[in-house]
Amino acid sequence: MTTFKFKVTLFLFLISLLCFSQKKDVKINLNTKQLRNCNYKIYKISPSIKMIYEDTIESKNETQEQLMTSIISAKNQEWVNYNSFGGKEKAAPFTKSEFD
Repeated sequence: MTTFKFKVTLFLFLISLLCFSQKKDVKINLNTKQLRNCNYKIYKISPSIKMIYEDTIESKNETQEQLMTSIISAKNQEWVNYNSFGGKEKAAPFTKSEFD
């Protein structure tokens, strides 16, 4: 009976391996309509991101650099909520000690 269980287990393992393994040379199909709306920027020098904002009123979050600066400058949970896509419902909760 032990041999039968081993064979069944081995068979199930091999079937699952074949079903869930990744194929070689998988083609990626990119939707060109979505690519037309993409923005990118090439930097000659790495931008420096620093804590420069004192309040959310100063941060506009219109560019990636402004968003990163705003994230680094965050001093309370409301500011984290402001920076999060989806607002308070999607924002990660932080404790007061993490802001200190």
